[in-house]
Amino acid sequence: MRTLVPDTSFYLPNGLTPFYHQVKPLMVLMFSVLTFGLYSYWWNYKNWRCIQKNSAEAISPFFRAVFHPFYAVSLYCIINETSSSVGVRGRLFGVMGVFRLLSIFFPFSVSTWSGQPYVDYFNLFFVFVVWLAADIVYVQFHVEKLNKKLVTAAV
Repeated sequence: MRTLVPDTSFYLPNGLTPFYHQVKPLMVLMFSVLTFGLYSYWWNYKNWRCIQKNSAEAISPFFRAVFHPFYAVSLYCIINETSSSVGVRGRLFGVMGVFRLLSIFFPFSVSTWSGQPYVDYFNLFFVFVVWLAADIVYVQFHVEKLNKKLVTAAV
């Protein structure tokens, strides 16, 4: 019988698991581009799953990941609160969550030249891959610092 390693414990010494999903920010960007933005669903699911494991909240990580533009503000504010409580500086998490929510409507905006709604491949790629990856890469930089600080405090 094979023993499974718990979530991401291989990143940390002494088998300690991080408080939030641990992945290198560059990998977040790479996975987001390679999966055309679908990685953001996985990233959100893993972070909500970590929150569920580490708190007594009765949440559904699956549904929060599926509807992640609507829950981004909540996730980023939770990460911000945890960061500020242990002295890791980070700003704009809530604002970035609002931008994530608003960005789902960007491809369907009205063209200033023709006055007609338009959707082209560049806009779709930019919004769903680059823009949506930018905020989770930024948040992941802070999550990495936060996990490191929490683990060193626990050791």
